[in-house]
Amino acid sequence: MKQRPGEKIKMLSVDELLGVPTGDPVTDIEVEKIYAFENHPFKVTDDEKMEELVESIYLPEPVMHCHLVI
Repeated sequence: MKQRPGEKIKMLSVDELLGVPTGDPVTDIEVEKIYAFENHPFKVTDDEKMEELVESIYLPEPVMHCHLVI
């Protein structure tokens, strides 16, 4: 098979294509630095509907969080 002239093409990884930062992505901050800002789009109301939602969610066992490395 003939070799193509020129430089080899470098294929980017998925992380490079998506701009995933390298290093530890978790940042710890002090709770006191968290504050509500005016007119934010997310509203949580702790009312009867929220209680119904909480009761409707069934978790058969404790939820565990882990990082998947591919």
